[in-house]
Amino acid sequence: MGAKPASALQSMFETLAAGDVPTPAGISTVDRVVRLTAGLALASFGWVNGTNWILLILGGALMFSGVYDRCPIWRALTSQFKKLTGHA
Repeated sequence: MGAKPASALQSMFETLAAGDVPTPAGISTVDRVVRLTAGLALASFGWVNGTNWILLILGGALMFSGVYDRCPIWRALTSQFKKLTGHA
């Protein structure tokens, strides 16, 4: 998300120049906590206000965006999708 620091870009280009594939760094701990907290707040607000399903779903999606990179089911589904679409 956003611009990467110069050191990260230099490392990525050095990895590519060596013929290796760079591995994604994932999201930072601060970003993960912000997403989880904001999602929990949104879902809680949806629950307290008469079970507003839209807010509950959006809060759940926001919370999932904070942990998706650690979810083995998500990895399996996305790898299968990439194989089906020819992007593997």
